[in-house]
Amino acid sequence: MTDSRHTRIRSTARDVAQALGISQSTVSRAFTEDASVSPQTRAAILRMAGSMGYKPNALARSLITNRSKIVGLVSGSGGNPFYADALQRFSQHLQQQGYQTLLFTAPAGHDVDALLPVVLQYQVDAVIVLSAPLSAAMAEACERANTPVILFNRALSGAKAHTVACDNVGGAALVADWFAALDCRRPTFVAGRDDTSTNRERLQGFTSRLRERGMPLWRVVAGGDFTYEAGYRAMQTLLATPGDAPDAIFFANDIMALGGIDALKLDQETAAAGLHRRPAIVGFDGIAMGGWASYQLSTIVQPLEEMVAAAVRIVTDPPPEGQLVEAKLPGKVLVRASAPAAAPARPSVSPEQSARAAVL
Repeated sequence: MTDSRHTRIRSTARDVAQALGISQSTVSRAFTEDASVSPQTRAAILRMAGSMGYKPNALARSLITNRSKIVGLVSGSGGNPFYADALQRFSQHLQQQGYQTLLFTAPAGHDVDALLPVVLQYQVDAVIVLSAPLSAAMAEACERANTPVILFNRALSGAKAHTVACDNVGGAALVADWFAALDCRRPTFVAGRDDTSTNRERLQGFTSRLRERGMPLWRVVAGGDFTYEAGYRAMQTLLATPGDAPDAIFFANDIMALGGIDALKLDQETAAAGLHRRPAIVGFDGIAMGGWASYQLSTIVQPLEEMVAAAVRIVTDPPPEGQLVEAKLPGKVLVRASAPAAAPARPSVSPEQSARAAVL
C-alpha cells in the first residue's frame, strides 16, 4: 500500500495540453519568450497551468534550446569585501535580465583551472571569473566548449577571454601624482599577489609616474596576498626598520590598507619607529569599510557598478564571434583623512602687498 502523503505526481506540459485539447508544443511556446502564440491562447494556457500546478522545467528546456540562462560565477576565497559586493551586484543584474547564477569558490591560493571543468558540466551560458587566476589553456578549453569567459578585474595576456577591469595603471598613476602634491619623499608600494595582473599594473602605473616626476620609488614590500593580514604584516615590517620609514604608502588594495592602518595604530611611539609624521596611506578599490570612522581611508574607487554592467552586457548581448571585449574603466580619487589632499598653492605676494595688508 502506497502512502499518498509521500507521493506527489507533478503535472506536465502534456497534462495541460490534454486538458485544453491543444498540442504540447503550443503549451511550450506559451512559456517561451517571443514565441508565436496568440495572447488569448497564452492566457488560457497560463490559467490552466496555474490551476494544475504546472511549471516548466528550466533544465529540461535548456536541452532543447541549448541555452541554460545560467551564468557561472567563479571566485577565490572570500576575504575581500570588494568581491563580495561585486558578486551581489552580478546576481542582481543578471536576474534582471532573466539569468540565474551558480557560485563556485576556488580554494585560497589556487587558480580556477581545476574548478572550470566542474562549472562547464552545468551547461552554463558564460563564466565570469573574479579574484582568481586563470590559465590561457583553460580559457581556450572554455572556448572549445562554446562557453565565453569574462575575466573581471583581471587580465590574462594571450587568453581567449573577455576582460572587464578598472584602469589600474591610470589609477595608480593618480596615487603617484597625489604623493607628489603632498611633497612626499619616500613613497612605498605594498604589493599583493605577484602573479596577478592587478598587482603588476598598479605597481607599473605607480612607479612609471613617479619616474616621470623625478621621484624614486623608496621601497616595495611584498605582502604576498590581497588580505587584511598581509597589509598588517607589511606595516609591521615597515615599522621595524626606523631608518627606512616611508612618508607615503600605496597599498595594492583597500583591505590591505586597513590592516596597515591598524598595525600603525598599535605602534604607540610613532617617532621611536622613525616616523617623524604619520605616513600618507592610500588604497585601491573603494570598499565601504574604508569610510568607517576608525579608518577614513583615502583610495582610488573602482567604478564597480559600471564594471558589472559592462560584464553582464557581454553575456546578454555578446559581440560577434571571434571578437574579444577588453574594457578598462577609469577609477576616481576619494580623499579622506589617511592621505589628505595637498594644500592649494598660495599666490605669491610682494613685500609691499604684505605690508599694505598688515596695515589694513
